[in-house]
Amino acid sequence: MKTIPVKEVAEALGISPRGVLYRREKGHLKGVLVKNDRGVDEYRIYPTKEIIEGLRRLGSPLVASSEAVADFEVVDQTVVPDEDKVLDSTFGEDDIVDVTTTSQKREWTADNEQTATAVADHLWNGIIKRFTEKLEEKDQAIGELRANLAEKERQLLLLPDHEAIKRLAEEEANKVADIERNKAEIERQRAADAHRRAEEERKYAEEKELESIALKKQISLLQAKAAPELQRQLDAEKEAKQRELALLQSQLEDTRKAKEQEVKALEERLAEIEAYRKSSDDAQRKLDELQKAMEDRNAAEQAKASETIAIREELAALSQKLLETQKPWWKKWLGSSNQ
Repeated sequence: MKTIPVKEVAEALGISPRGVLYRREKGHLKGVLVKNDRGVDEYRIYPTKEIIEGLRRLGSPLVASSEAVADFEVVDQTVVPDEDKVLDSTFGEDDIVDVTTTSQKREWTADNEQTATAVADHLWNGIIKRFTEKLEEKDQAIGELRANLAEKERQLLLLPDHEAIKRLAEEEANKVADIERNKAEIERQRAADAHRRAEEERKYAEEKELESIALKKQISLLQAKAAPELQRQLDAEKEAKQRELALLQSQLEDTRKAKEQEVKALEERLAEIEAYRKSSDDAQRKLDELQKAMEDRNAAEQAKASETIAIREELAALSQKLLETQKPWWKKWLGSSNQ
């Protein structure tokens, strides 16, 4: 059976969603609790004639065509008592207000009407505020539940696969067993190889010992047979080595004497070089002294030249003064008049 969301039922009946749920609790409307697309539980209401008419007045797409209306199965409508209608726009029974009859409303004055309007606005604003707060709390709780659910799903994804772990453990155990078996086989092979090598070495040693005994016997026989000949050969080689040693010693003595002569010649050459270096140093020192004397002489000559120039200038000035003093008085007078 097709159902309608609580919000659209509330719009069709002209009441609040809480009023729709209150009517469902009282049995005036029928509904069912289902999960929406987000996985949250919500109530959906079975349509009545009043709901269908209200949706038609609002132009809802749910009843836009006769085919859409035919999809709904209209349930019997229960008459809502007046005391229950008062709760249609509230949160609960604590917000119930007194029901005023039509005759009493006609007797109200303008002041009473304003007072009632203010009281109604105040109550309505309080109801809206409380409803908004509860919605925010529910939204927050829903958000926390979603976060917890996501965390649980993440933890579930992080949980290990016990079967896979078991298989891995078995595989690791099998690998360890194979490794142990391989190690045992390798040790057994090593022991067999060591035993074989030891046996081969023992046989080789026995063969070498037998060969050594046979060789010693052959050497003994050869020594007994060829001892005189060998002695003669050894004596001849000894004499040849002695002659060669004497020749080498003579050559070494000649080489030593030649080297001593070369060293002596080199020492003489070094002495000559040292004497030349000393004479060169003396010549350089004398040259430096001579150059210094020349510089001193040039400086003295320059000083004398300067003194000579100064003396000549002073003599010229004195000669001019002497000529001035030797002029007759009339020349001096004429000279001053011409000037």
